[in-house]
Amino acid sequence: MNKKAAFTLIELLITIAILGILTSIAYPLYSNHLIGTRRVQATQNLLLLSQDLEMVYQKQQSYLAANLEQLAPGIVTNNPYYQYKITEVTAQSYQISAIPKQVDKRCGTLTLDQLGEKTSDNQANINECWLS
Repeated sequence: MNKKAAFTLIELLITIAILGILTSIAYPLYSNHLIGTRRVQATQNLLLLSQDLEMVYQKQQSYLAANLEQLAPGIVTNNPYYQYKITEVTAQSYQISAIPKQVDKRCGTLTLDQLGEKTSDNQANINECWLS
C-alpha cells in the first residue's frame, strides 16, 4: 500500500492550540515592553525640557515666559504616546508632566520640578518609573 505523508486534523489542531498559548503569553509581555520603552523616552524628554526651562530662567530670571511648544516643538507636539505640559509655573518654580495617552498602570503621569524631584502617580514604583 502507498502511504502519503500528511498532517492529520488532530496534529493541526494541536499546533494551532500551542501557537495560541504562546501568543497569549508573548503579547502582554511585548505590550509591557513597549510601554516601558516609551516611558523611558518620556523621562528623557522631561529632562530635556527641564534643561530648556533652566536656559529660559538664566536669560529672563523667571519661568513665566516659558512655553513648551516653543522650547521643544518636536517633543511636545509630535508625540503619539505622551502629552507634555507645564502643570504649575511661577517666577521661581515649575512642574512639568508627561501624561500617557495610553494606559500605563505601573507609573501613570510622570512629573519633574525645578529642583529635579521626580514623581509619578504610583510612588511605590518611582525607581522603576524613572530608572535613574
